[in-house]
Amino acid sequence: MLVFNDEGDMFMKKIINKFCAIILSCFMVLGLTALVPSYAYDLEYNEQHDLENSFRYTNGERKESSSPSLFTRASSTSSWPEDSKAIAKGIDISTHNGKVDWKRVKQGGVQYAILRCGYGTNSTSQDDSRWEENVQGCVNNSIPYGVYLYSYADTVEKASSEADHTIRLLAGKKLSYPVYYDLEEYAVREKLSKKEIGDIAETFCNKLAAKGYTPGIYASKDWFTNYLTDARFSKWTKWVAQYNSTCTYAGSYDMWQCSSTGSVLGVSGNVDLNYSYKNFNGTANLADGLHSVKGTLYYYRNNK
Repeated sequence: MLVFNDEGDMFMKKIINKFCAIILSCFMVLGLTALVPSYAYDLEYNEQHDLENSFRYTNGERKESSSPSLFTRASSTSSWPEDSKAIAKGIDISTHNGKVDWKRVKQGGVQYAILRCGYGTNSTSQDDSRWEENVQGCVNNSIPYGVYLYSYADTVEKASSEADHTIRLLAGKKLSYPVYYDLEEYAVREKLSKKEIGDIAETFCNKLAAKGYTPGIYASKDWFTNYLTDARFSKWTKWVAQYNSTCTYAGSYDMWQCSSTGSVLGVSGNVDLNYSYKNFNGTANLADGLHSVKGTLYYYRNNK
């Protein structure tokens, strides 16, 4: 049995009080953590730091094999699948792809590119850091290109700013393909109704159309089927993402993103592969094969 004098009693009381304080602070931290949303759901933080959370990304990191609704093929595909209806083969590029050798891209058979100009609202800090470089690479190598902007908008005011962001970066550029509004941020669809998402898309697309651009929507098959169902989405050209040997989206679309694990000359690592089914502005190159033009079937070789 331990016996303490007054000094010993005081010392033990201090130790016990300190221990209780530590335990209490731990419970407080745990409680606060439960109340504060993680960055995965903090749109403002994610936007500022380019941290996408979607069917393809978790906090900006790609999740190639963890989304069975999107990644339906048994194995990764490094080249375009066979598709006799396709007009042209393309890729989409952002700063995440690093420095691109556009001369080699052209030599590798790529016929067009969709370039990310930026993400979120109209701030120069949210411009894609390789936007101008990639535009110049396409121009110098006669590769027709279009544009996309990744959206974090959860209000029409933010959508309007995202449109301004895109318009600012398009000044002086000559596009051959549409301007796509990239709708895939999970926190937005969890927060808003289908009508509200339609309001946001309409705000962006109307502003781009007023400037003479062709607006379009990029999203996964799941988004188009289950979330982008407002009637207004039928007004804009659609770019559907589904990594499969065929695109099984039931609606109409003009572009298909068929793989995120493509291998193309001039691009290090994986790159997204796309097919175009529409001769936008009459400038798209036609891949060799059969094509339906105004209801008549033609065989094309060397774009003739």
